[in-house]
Amino acid sequence: MFCYQVDAELQLAIPRLKDAEAVFALIQKDREYLAKWLPWVKQMKSVEAERDFIKTSLANFGSGKSLNLLIWYRGQYAGNISFNTINSENHSADIGYLLGQDFQHLGIMHRSVAALLAIGFTEYQLEKIVIKAATGNQPSNQVIQKLGLHHDGIERHAEMINQQWLDLDVYSILKSEWQHA
Repeated sequence: MFCYQVDAELQLAIPRLKDAEAVFALIQKDREYLAKWLPWVKQMKSVEAERDFIKTSLANFGSGKSLNLLIWYRGQYAGNISFNTINSENHSADIGYLLGQDFQHLGIMHRSVAALLAIGFTEYQLEKIVIKAATGNQPSNQVIQKLGLHHDGIERHAEMINQQWLDLDVYSILKSEWQHA
């Protein structure tokens, strides 16, 4: 099993089918909060649906299309972070993430994104990594800004969530920028 030890408290790991219960429990607990920002939350209605997602994630990992990791904080499942898509032709990827409400304001996502950037630029030999966050999602935008990513602009009406269009802040970082940070 792939496990990346970020620090003494935090690790990123490839999901296992048995993790589906913990993941679904967090989604259930924080469903209303997560559904404000993530369009797929409403469709995730059972542990079996989460298992199916994990199977798809593992297949995509095996084929090099994406990398979905679980965030474990002090032995507890806290959230997900992923390269949603890996474009091997352009040596680029985009990051997505979620963090349970009980785990916010502990620096978990900041450390997780920093770790995934390192994985992307060293292990995957990426040249560019992009992160998008809803303009109204201040916690997510703050994580990205504190890591020093370049604000490329705003993608207007980029996602429809709860019958409302969300604009997305688009950020990127190049390998050369990451190396000199």
